[in-house]
Amino acid sequence: MIGKVLNGRYELTEILGEGGMALVYKARDLILDRWVALKILRPQLVSDKDFVKRFHREAKAVARLSHPNVVNIYDIGQDGDIHYLVMENIQGENLKEKIQREGILDPAEALDIAIQICEALVVAHRNNIIHCDIKPHNILITPEGGVKVTDFGIARAVNSATLAQTETVIGTAHYFSPEQARGGTINARSDLYSLGVVLYEMLTGQVPFRGDSPITVALKHINEEPLPPSQLNEKLPKRIDKLVMKALHKDPDKRFANASEMLNALRGMVKTFERKDGDEIKTYLDSDETQVLPRISDQHYNKTAAGHEVKERKGSGFVRFVKIMLILLFTFIILGAVGFWALEQYTKVPVVKVPDFIGLSKEEAQQKAREIGLRVIFNEFKVSSPEIPADHVVSQDIEAGKEVKKNRVIMLTLSKGATMTTVPNLIGLEMREVKVALHEADLVLGEVEYQFTDKIPKGQVMTQDPPANEQVKSGTKVNLIFSKGSEPIMGTIPNVIGLSRKEAERRIEEANFVVGEIIEEETTRFLAGQVANQNPVAGTVAPEGTPINLTISKGLRNPKGSSTYSFTATINVSEGSYNQKIQVVVIDDNGRDIIYDKVHHPGDHIVIRDIHTVGPTILQVFINGELVREERYGF
Repeated sequence: MIGKVLNGRYELTEILGEGGMALVYKARDLILDRWVALKILRPQLVSDKDFVKRFHREAKAVARLSHPNVVNIYDIGQDGDIHYLVMENIQGENLKEKIQREGILDPAEALDIAIQICEALVVAHRNNIIHCDIKPHNILITPEGGVKVTDFGIARAVNSATLAQTETVIGTAHYFSPEQARGGTINARSDLYSLGVVLYEMLTGQVPFRGDSPITVALKHINEEPLPPSQLNEKLPKRIDKLVMKALHKDPDKRFANASEMLNALRGMVKTFERKDGDEIKTYLDSDETQVLPRISDQHYNKTAAGHEVKERKGSGFVRFVKIMLILLFTFIILGAVGFWALEQYTKVPVVKVPDFIGLSKEEAQQKAREIGLRVIFNEFKVSSPEIPADHVVSQDIEAGKEVKKNRVIMLTLSKGATMTTVPNLIGLEMREVKVALHEADLVLGEVEYQFTDKIPKGQVMTQDPPANEQVKSGTKVNLIFSKGSEPIMGTIPNVIGLSRKEAERRIEEANFVVGEIIEEETTRFLAGQVANQNPVAGTVAPEGTPINLTISKGLRNPKGSSTYSFTATINVSEGSYNQKIQVVVIDDNGRDIIYDKVHHPGDHIVIRDIHTVGPTILQVFINGELVREERYGF
């Protein structure tokens, strides 16, 4: 694609990134002579009309927005099978790269970034646009510190206050809201939850929930409460916890009412940090720029007539200045030495290996952590486990064996033990809904089978074991049978080789199959218009409605312009073994072909019609691999 010019205007120069739906290129607008970012729908999705509509809907939705914190859409177009968007080309890095490079951000800077993101959401929500995928990867930071929200690849323009997703979960697992995780109703507050996750990551250096799979993370969004940011970053004041935790509330109605309310809260919070920083800066500047000089008394002026007295005063003032500078120099040396020692001690913190806490009681885990110089905290939410006794460690956020510095905080989750739970009714649910329901009931997915049925739509549960409403232990496996839909009626693929196209289509339809892809090409043994090949082959048992692909001859291949021959061959199978393999071979300008290969019995009469050849032809008949007859034509 590099070097390609779309619609005679946009020249692709390099690839900038890849997403689930599209590839992003840097391109030159040859008409306006400017650099742009050009997003191209992935080739494998072009054939999917839903994806194409979604792609164009994104462009129309975002193009309505005009705000400094939203990436501008300049154009939308199509060049053949290539569907593309033309966007503002932003220099800089994304927020994820900044967090990975810098780690925990300064609170004032994190709040400032969150404010700019929230300003973009205010204008988007006013235009009935929900982003649905707010995450650091989609937040661009310019060299000047400006914020641009980009990649509305999952954004949906809505004409009402809410948006329901039923088929798929839209978003990114670490950042989407509980209602997105459930595949339920989404509204503007879902974006505010995602922004809360982004702010949480900027302030603590980590996302609220981690897991070994997207489903695990999604379920934590639904069921678990995150630790307050100040517990992971001791430098954060408690007042910031309230703001972040409100944005991360499980209940959308208990989050901020809208983006404007959250924006006001962020602005109010950042002012408290700015005032503190301002005071510190002011004190520093005063001490650095303002000098306190000794007052020169009137007596000094009275003695100016005596030159030696004036000189003495100047000399004594110089000595005093030197003494002060020496004292300051000595002080700086002492402070520098102390600081260097402190830095050295900090960087020499011993490294220890994280022990395996799984299965230990709360007291045992605390003791084990103290023995090697680590600290542990316990998740306030416990999880059921049929294997781990109650109040014993069932999981740890840093895996055993990993090296960390002493005094590192390890978060442990305790078991609730094996509890009884009620089996939910899973009949009629799809697999994604089943996994959520089983997790909420502390149950595990067991064996899964698929069967045909006319009663339950394809992809939904038709039977479950144990049945709904039965009381079982937490962790019990639930076995399911999913519907494969109605069982198809099977049929036998007819033989249409050698027939005309029209006759072949008629026989295919009579057998309740459909004509599939048709290609035309020159062949070695078939006249123009005859079926030279079919797929699936004749005799195959397949569901009715299966497409049968055909190859139609455009005529005999005749590279030398030779004469052509058409004839019929007859063979009588003589006495001998019961099974006799009969092969008929044709050799002509088009090479050697086996045109007949079947097993027959003594007394069988074989007639092979419509044999077509090009140039001098040899016809050979083999029985059980032995040449028994040879005929020549055109010699």
